[in-house]
Amino acid sequence: MSSAQPGSVRFEMPDTVVADPAAGLLADTVDELLAPLWDMVTGSLLDPLGAPVPLLPWLAAFSAVPDGSRLRHAIAGAIQLHRRRGTVAGLHGIVALYGGTAEITDSGTEPEPPSEPAGQPWVRITVTLPDPELREPLRYALESATPVHVRCEVVYP
Repeated sequence: MSSAQPGSVRFEMPDTVVADPAAGLLADTVDELLAPLWDMVTGSLLDPLGAPVPLLPWLAAFSAVPDGSRLRHAIAGAIQLHRRRGTVAGLHGIVALYGGTAEITDSGTEPEPPSEPAGQPWVRITVTLPDPELREPLRYALESATPVHVRCEVVYP
């Protein structure tokens, strides 16, 4: 009998079933047959730097990154940025993925503007982008990365 690895059929089966020699053999055989497929799915297909080109737009859709020649690196960068989601550093990183720069002010560093209700957190992101067509996708990405209780205003000069 082989050792049970997380994600394997043997690992998922109850010990009482695997104790049966026939069930154990079946589990080992299925694991052996599925191992290459499992490795491909969990390894290269979901790795933005190793995924086949046709999968990149699908991976990008989960990462809110723009299309372009640097798509692999943008997806990999978005995965890293997710760890800083909701922070000023994370917002700067998202703007950088789109090739822009940003000036970020928020209710923690500035007095509240007259249009804001007292006590409501807010963030204003003034963005300079090289490509105006990326404004709406970037606005969506920034609003999605801002905590839900914080009002996000994206401004393009």
